[in-house]
Amino acid sequence: MQFAIIGLGKFGKSVARELYKLGNQVVGMDINEKKVEQCSHFLSASLILDATDKTALRELNIQEFDAVLVSIGESLESNLLCTLNLIDLKANQIWAKAKNAAHHAILSSLGIQHIVRPENDMGILVGQSMNCPSVTHCIPLGSDLFLIHFLVQFQTTITLGMLKKRYKDIVITAIQRGEQLISNPDDETEIHRQDHLLIIGYLNNLRTLTGELNKIQNEI
Repeated sequence: MQFAIIGLGKFGKSVARELYKLGNQVVGMDINEKKVEQCSHFLSASLILDATDKTALRELNIQEFDAVLVSIGESLESNLLCTLNLIDLKANQIWAKAKNAAHHAILSSLGIQHIVRPENDMGILVGQSMNCPSVTHCIPLGSDLFLIHFLVQFQTTITLGMLKKRYKDIVITAIQRGEQLISNPDDETEIHRQDHLLIIGYLNNLRTLTGELNKIQNEI
């Protein structure tokens, strides 16, 4: 797959490096020449480019990339101008970094579905993990939706149907049980000790779910 990373600060650089390690074609760009040079060794291509210039993005054929991340963090205006350019050029799957809640709201009003607030999202993960060590991953999906990875550390006969009935608006997309991956498990599937659950839901619902599961584990 081909990805474009616009803005090569700490966050953009980290995402670009990980995508490249996963075997993807990654093009990184920044208006700062020094940042571009620092990332050139792990990018498929690196460009000194002003992403607020729509013509420059058009000449790059930005709409041909599978996804684009706007990781411009220093200037809110530049971040939004770049995002508007990408929307106008019909770029595929736009991801954007938000500096704060107000910035997040503006991006959301523009129709951006994949919005990331690195410090906020990492804070949620750390808080979830400290409160409930069974939560090993917490990934933002946008619009207050999160994907969590929960390790069941107690013996139970609870079924997925029972969980869904008690906790509204959560989806258990898969269960990793030893070497077996159960995709789209049905409501009759029982949860076993040492199951790894992949759960999607709104943050408040997930907080309630993990809080009660953690309480069960602590009582055993």
